[in-house]
Amino acid sequence: MVKIRNLELNIGKEIGYYLFENKKFKTIEEVVIQYYEDRGYRGIYTENKYWRNFFGLFFDNIIVEQVGNVNILKFDFQKEIDIKKVFNKTYFLNKAYCPYKKEDLKVLLDFLDLESFMKLLFYYRIKQSGFPDVMIYNKKELLFLEVKNKNDMLRESQAITLQVLSSNNVNVEICTINFSERKKKEIIRLLKSNKEDVDIINYLLQDIIKINRRNKYWYEKGLGILFILVFWYIGIPLAIISFLNNYYKDKAYEEIKVQEVLKKRKNKGS
Repeated sequence: MVKIRNLELNIGKEIGYYLFENKKFKTIEEVVIQYYEDRGYRGIYTENKYWRNFFGLFFDNIIVEQVGNVNILKFDFQKEIDIKKVFNKTYFLNKAYCPYKKEDLKVLLDFLDLESFMKLLFYYRIKQSGFPDVMIYNKKELLFLEVKNKNDMLRESQAITLQVLSSNNVNVEICTINFSERKKKEIIRLLKSNKEDVDIINYLLQDIIKINRRNKYWYEKGLGILFILVFWYIGIPLAIISFLNNYYKDKAYEEIKVQEVLKKRKNKGS
């Protein structure tokens, strides 16, 4: 469930800047980051860019292996698979191009289980917008915030993505700044109005996971069946042919030996 947290902040305005606690900030998101950093959190601006860089480390040959026309997850949802090991390898190869620090990306893996990670990976491949503005975290908590100033409102695409994240074990809040009760109720109505779409998306994500598991199972089982068929229709006939060939060779050899013995006896008798 996406929570709404309203911050009552004393924010001044200057041309091109927000004024907060005797400091100047270019965006309202920077104000929120400062607010949480003053309370012991590490805060970074994320929006869609963060998720693009994060999931970009796991696409293509790292997560998905092409087998014919079937996508098979290399991870196969085994608990012993270490996503962090994959992350460390791919981040090392791409760190020169990544605008985020390693620990700021890796922290998401500390709070996500494997199945939720895979669902969100698939979701990002089909929808790459509406992701929250700010990430804050400490050793105990990771929280993504969609920041809305008093003159701003939540968009439908944001409402859907935030709820998909929340229903897949990502801690998400809508952080409103000096909102009235009426505007907070508008956000609640928007979230509720998109619940059906969110449920459908989550159903499809779960179905994708099941299909990939099933495809992998039948792919591996199919190889076993293929081996049995090859053994049955090729291996066994070849073995029979080899046996008969050796059998008749031995019979022919014995027959020759018998004929030689009889010939020798006949010669001695004459």
